[in-house]
Amino acid sequence: MLPTAGAFPFSQSISENSIDVSNDCIAAFVGAPSEILPKTYSNPSDSIFDGRWELGATSYSGSFCDVTIAKPAERDVPFSYAVKMLRPQWRQSQVALAVLRREAEIGQLVSHSHLVPVLDDRTNAKTPYLIQPWLNGKTLRYFLSKERCPNLRETIWMIRQAAEALAELEKYDFCHADVKPENIMISSVGHLTLLDLGFARRFRESVTPIDHFVGGTPRYMPPEVLGKSAIIDSRSDIYSLGCVMGEMLFGEQFFVNESKTKILSELFRRFLTKEKILWNVRLQHFIRQTESLLTSMLATSPENRPQSTPQLVRELVILELFLIE
Repeated sequence: MLPTAGAFPFSQSISENSIDVSNDCIAAFVGAPSEILPKTYSNPSDSIFDGRWELGATSYSGSFCDVTIAKPAERDVPFSYAVKMLRPQWRQSQVALAVLRREAEIGQLVSHSHLVPVLDDRTNAKTPYLIQPWLNGKTLRYFLSKERCPNLRETIWMIRQAAEALAELEKYDFCHADVKPENIMISSVGHLTLLDLGFARRFRESVTPIDHFVGGTPRYMPPEVLGKSAIIDSRSDIYSLGCVMGEMLFGEQFFVNESKTKILSELFRRFLTKEKILWNVRLQHFIRQTESLLTSMLATSPENRPQSTPQLVRELVILELFLIE
């Protein structure tokens, strides 16, 4: 059984002067959650939404939606919910509404500790919206943009959590289809939650050029989705997750070469030098296994990648267990 987020044994080291595994490595990486304060409204009635929810401050605005912290109206309870509603300019868009409804469908159908749930579906309301739990933490993109890339141990641990979320989606014949650092939330104890299920697709569902324009991020897209009418499955998510893993380990330089697998050996060599990892037989084997897995995740052909997300989880577990021995 793998350790949970709160119990991961960071105090155990691999070898002296090897990979950074200090007690506070995850805490230092994610930091403490920001304090969320309710927004002050000039007219108190303006804070009541749909007669049900008292709104706080808007957390962020996405392509189609605003996400606002909230609590049940007229109840003395903490602000611990998120109202995700279509932005005014998108409320008449059938595409935007379809995206929100797809998130509602999957968020209520699939339940997993590493997937953001949907607690209530109000997509048929005058202002379509969802209710989700408020997640304290920050996105992976926030940390990468602050030039604090995770170390090898943190990377393997977090990628395994994301892979478990994708494996749960695969059970229901869904792939996420937009795996990227912006859609990965990390709590103060390193617990990972995969966000934004609105672009998720059923297996063997055709992808058209308009879908490429609406959903997905080009630098994380697998080659097969760039075709005129591609069929995608969980192996497409595996490619995108490989891009995230490469960026976590190597930063922006990972995207310099269009054929990422051609530069992995050089990047791993630089990584070993930078991290001052003690080069011994066990670590040599581990690094080669990590490089081999990442190379397979980024294979151009889906046939050459891990053939399912449960298989990917198993391979990541092997690497993770090595790091806690």
